[in-house]
Amino acid sequence: MNSTVFFDTTAFEALICRDHPGHAAARRYLEFSVIRKTPLISSRHILYALADTLRRRTPGVPAATIINALLTSRMVRFESLTPEDESEAWRLYIEMDSPWWDFQHCATVAQLNRLGIRNVFCFDSQYARYGFKTIPEDF
Repeated sequence: MNSTVFFDTTAFEALICRDHPGHAAARRYLEFSVIRKTPLISSRHILYALADTLRRRTPGVPAATIINALLTSRMVRFESLTPEDESEAWRLYIEMDSPWWDFQHCATVAQLNRLGIRNVFCFDSQYARYGFKTIPEDF
């Protein structure tokens, strides 16, 4: 089984924003994953969503600086969506037809399926609804 863990927007947000209810759990998990040398991956489209979130949540904090620091970090590897991921995401988006499934989640699911990743570091329930293991489980 693939032990790689995918970082969702909500995990980055919890790590960066100290007032996020999952901040402490996110820090604990990140420390744990570094110690265990867990492969961590995310997607560039997740970073773009994070930039928008940070701009709204933390006025005065330069979101672009944070995103650039993440992109140059060796902690998380960032992948881009493929054209096939985008096509599959659109198919999922139409199939789901649900307010819980925005295009970003569908794109992530398509990418995760292609990469064979089943573990998602996040603080929302959408991925569990689609059968992924969400981390941290105790949040």
